[in-house]
Amino acid sequence: MTKIVDILAVEGSTLVIDVAVPSPIAVAIDVIAPSPIAAVDIATQGPKGDPGDPAEGGGGGTTILNGSGPPAALLGAAGNYYIDSVGQDMYGPKNPDPFLPPANAVSNIGPPADLNFAPYRLASVFTIITHSQIVGARFWRADSSSYTTRQLFLYNDATNALIGTTNFTDESIVTGWVEVAFPAPIDIPLGTRVAICKDDNLYQTGAPTMVNPAHATYYQGTYGTIGAGKPTLIGSFYWVDIKLRATNTNAWPLAVPGA
Repeated sequence: MTKIVDILAVEGSTLVIDVAVPSPIAVAIDVIAPSPIAAVDIATQGPKGDPGDPAEGGGGGTTILNGSGPPAALLGAAGNYYIDSVGQDMYGPKNPDPFLPPANAVSNIGPPADLNFAPYRLASVFTIITHSQIVGARFWRADSSSYTTRQLFLYNDATNALIGTTNFTDESIVTGWVEVAFPAPIDIPLGTRVAICKDDNLYQTGAPTMVNPAHATYYQGTYGTIGAGKPTLIGSFYWVDIKLRATNTNAWPLAVPGA
């Protein structure tokens, strides 16, 4: 079997590839490619060398994938190429990271305008617009809070299922945003509503401003009994936020457009 070893270049309508074939055999391969690719230049490979070290993770390099429609951001591995059998576009090489850098969902600077003393579990509910990873959370800490460390809880708003618990916070800061990470990124499908919750002996309210509504939107604030799962009583924005990595829409750059 003839194997594509590498894609050397995409030069206009020419796809230049490297193939490995047994040296006594003449090169003869069939390449199925979008119609604008007019020719395939072949650089034959010499005698096989010693095997290298196994790659970690697998699936990388110049594997050529195919499917109907553009490739999903999470499909394949870095360096892969993809051919859309419908639009006849060729994409690649795939970027190493299918997600954008971490960003907060809300851009509020603070401080909140009010301060109310009552113990509650307080939540912000967000709708995740694009496939994302939630990597952390944050909340505004008032200097009157009796908490010196705590964990935040992430729930699926539709099922009430707990889907993540953060590390313990460092609240050496007296007043301001306290950030905390989840032990590992949490994969969130597009269209999912999530509730990020904190327990406190006080609450502050406001109106959130979204960093990027194409990634996440604010749905509502809720409150309930401390330690009693996802709160369900509808309230205000309680200055609780998520940090997410949204899908990189340019994970698969267009290499060769279709006809």
